[in-house]
Amino acid sequence: MSRCEPAQSFWWTTILIALATVFMLQGSRVFVGYLVFVVDQSQRVTLGVTALAVFLAPGLVWLLVRAGGAQRTILGSTAILVSARVVLQFWQEPTARVVLGAIVIVAWGWLAIVALHRLRAGAALGIVLALGLDIAFRIGAGAIDLPWMPGIGAHLVTVVVAGSVVVAALRLGSLESGSTGPVLPLVALGPALVLHHLVTGNLALAQVKTGLGFPAAWLTLALGVILGLTAVVAATGRRAHVSYFLMAVFSGAMTLSLFWTTSTLTALWLIVATASILYLTSLVLLARDTAVHLESVGRTAAAVTGGMVLQVLLLFVYYTFTGWAAMVAAAWVLLALGALISTPLPRPGSGGRRPMTAAAGIVSLALLLACAWQFVVWSEPQTVAATDSELIIMTYNIQSGFSVDNVWSLEETARAIEAENPDVIVLNEVGRGWLVTSGNDELPWLSQRLEMPYVWGPASDDGLWGNVILSRLPISDVSVEKFASTQNLKRSVTGARIDVGDSGLWVFGTHLDNPVGAGEARMEQVTELIAFWNNRSPAVILGDLNAAPEDDVLTAFTDLGFVDLGVQLGPEDFTSEDGRRIDYILATEGIDVIDIWVPETWASDHKPVVATVQIGD
Repeated sequence: MSRCEPAQSFWWTTILIALATVFMLQGSRVFVGYLVFVVDQSQRVTLGVTALAVFLAPGLVWLLVRAGGAQRTILGSTAILVSARVVLQFWQEPTARVVLGAIVIVAWGWLAIVALHRLRAGAALGIVLALGLDIAFRIGAGAIDLPWMPGIGAHLVTVVVAGSVVVAALRLGSLESGSTGPVLPLVALGPALVLHHLVTGNLALAQVKTGLGFPAAWLTLALGVILGLTAVVAATGRRAHVSYFLMAVFSGAMTLSLFWTTSTLTALWLIVATASILYLTSLVLLARDTAVHLESVGRTAAAVTGGMVLQVLLLFVYYTFTGWAAMVAAAWVLLALGALISTPLPRPGSGGRRPMTAAAGIVSLALLLACAWQFVVWSEPQTVAATDSELIIMTYNIQSGFSVDNVWSLEETARAIEAENPDVIVLNEVGRGWLVTSGNDELPWLSQRLEMPYVWGPASDDGLWGNVILSRLPISDVSVEKFASTQNLKRSVTGARIDVGDSGLWVFGTHLDNPVGAGEARMEQVTELIAFWNNRSPAVILGDLNAAPEDDVLTAFTDLGFVDLGVQLGPEDFTSEDGRRIDYILATEGIDVIDIWVPETWASDHKPVVATVQIGD
């Protein structure tokens, strides 16, 4: 804490920026998730330009400061941010949510830039603490972010946080004196946020990579944050800046690479990587204070906005290539460079390290309490033995929880499934922590809500988007294969043996490439799928094949003896928004169809296909 920054102002600045940054992270996930579906993911130029415009807008803050002064800019930005975030909590209209999410991002940018310029120490610490608080909120809510699952609890927490932000802004002291720091390292704030969204704040990635159950996987992230905050407090004011920096860079780079490849020590790598990234972020933000230069707010704005542009570019490329790990490495390098050119962490003020220690302790306690709560309430669904050889099977492309009208509601998705009472389900387009599909881990919520264990079949390189098999019956012999060919997003097939009847049932869930001109890629995927099937029988293939009944894709399967169980459906039984039947249940010999139907529901842009089948003896 700087000598120029009174203790009270430091604390209120820290509280203000910490909670405002949590709101910004929530708003970012809403903005990006809804933007992709409202505009459509195929319109990538429009998506990129829109996102760039929103994240560039904070750079206009120098005009606000020039017109009304720093104090009024902070109060005005806070009012806009809080208002937009509260309305966002209660208003579910898709286009409105895109706009409100964008407003939250821009208002936070104005607030953060002025605070970093005039109240650097408190603002910087607030951003670092927010990365931990954001994780604590989502762990406490079971991996579903507050704006995405309306309810009394989520509404109450949002209103309380909003009120706290307003109080903190009103309690700030005069901005006539304050603290600032080097500007150029602030460019690395954007890459730091990329790493938070993709790795250190991604609850789903923690589970997918470590292989731990819930909520143990979330605890690894919490421990990483706690270790990182401890390192920040311990290093503050010490002279060993270079040695701390080199240790963080080496350990972070090593553990990130090991973590991404998955090993028996992945949980440890995640803890160390999270701590290293948080520490380097603190180096970027909590640099040594220097004299305040009022005219340099434009430079602070340029640096922060430049970082936001880097964030957009890195995330855009990452998701365009279905989870390209090189973008994680690029973000890490940019963060490390930002930390390298920063100066040592500030010396503690008159209160020593107590203020930082207290703040870090509060966030650490929040993380531990959130994890403890989940350990108390969490229960894994259990399978039950089949009583006969008749069962209901279902395939459903859920569009990551977005309805045909682009309204996100996993509850509506669950109700559509629950109404058919299936024993085995294949779901396509399931998002697990992907920012472009809401940022929520949809799978554990659906598994808990439907009380059905699952088999996860990732298609993306990061393992966070793909297909899932849910079953009330015992599952064995699970395998997953990613297709080598694709024209759009990467695809895969998931196979599992369901214990039913004397011989069991092999279930294969897949989702073939979707562009109209991707016929060749789809046929290559079919070839890989047939090889993966490997004549196992009796078997069913379920999923969105993105092909009409007369397409060569279906012919390839029927030539091998598969039967399209939906051949008896009428022209009114289409499954896609554009009126085509492209979702299928294909079966080998030994499986008799008793009934098949297409429920009339638009909780997704696809309708499900459901069949009652009898497994032959």
